[in-house]
Amino acid sequence: MGRAERGADVAGPLAELESDVARAERDLIVASAQRRELARDRARTTERRDALEAREPALRELVLRCRREVVHAPRLAVPDVSRLGPVPESRFELDAYAARLDAVERAVKAVESAYTAPLRERAELRYSLERLAERARANGRSTSPTVRSGLVEAREAVEATPCDVTLARFLVEQYQFLTRDLPTPEGASS
Repeated sequence: MGRAERGADVAGPLAELESDVARAERDLIVASAQRRELARDRARTTERRDALEAREPALRELVLRCRREVVHAPRLAVPDVSRLGPVPESRFELDAYAARLDAVERAVKAVESAYTAPLRERAELRYSLERLAERARANGRSTSPTVRSGLVEAREAVEATPCDVTLARFLVEQYQFLTRDLPTPEGASS
């Protein structure tokens, strides 16, 4: 106190102490914000993992259905999300876990797409075949034995289980060719 009464500068030690206190307070605020952000990221990652795990049974059923209903079904494995283990606590491990979870999510989408595509194409071929049969009835081509035979052959291919989608596509395209409107002779009035 005596130095302050004599007019000496006493701010040096107090300024340094104030600076240290401010730095410690800032570090505590930053650490608290990082913990909150980590908790939010961990919760989001847990939700994503749980959502992917919940999709697994339906995806496995899709794979079984496709293998039952389609010849030459894809041969992809369904990713097992549980093999990633629990969601980690630390930032570094959580970031690595999230990257692996992204890869699993991409794999799930790829498997889903690969097994859905032949089933969807088969359904589209069925629909196309029915539209073509209607067109053949409308334009009178359905009375032709060749056209009738083409319809039977295409329908059997599309309805077969397991279905050879490549063969079915070919036969539906062939039936489409058979059901087209016949050209009218030039000069004839329609």
